Amino acid sequence: MKEEEKIMGTGNVKISEDVVASIVTIAANEVEGVTVTSASALDFAERWGKKGMGRGVRIVFEEGVVDVELCVQMAYGVKIPQTALKVQQKIKMAVESMTGLTVRNIRVTVSGVSFEKEKKGE
Repeated sequence: MKEEEKIMGTGNVKISEDVVASIVTIAANEVEGVTVTSASALDFAERWGKKGMGRGVRIVFEEGVVDVELCVQMAYGVKIPQTALKVQQKIKMAVESMTGLTVRNIRVTVSGVSFEKEKKGE
């Protein structure tokens, strides 16, 4: 597990990829019509080949800068480009405000569309 180290005041703070991945997952799931999925696409698993990538979130640290890749499902009927933009904005704001790191890129892959079944009697 890679960590990003920040020098703050009289000591150092280390932020692990898992912490940033958790922030990304929570922020993305707060956008209506979006669910972060496991990396279901084979290319995700093959490309990343890392433990913990089942969440569908990949974090890359590079000298205080973060790149994010995530795999999501969107609800049927949402406007995918606008919703993906909201996801990117929400993630950038959350990660930067909570960690002090700069988010450089956020790549959102829509792996599927979810269809909710109508409840009987409504």
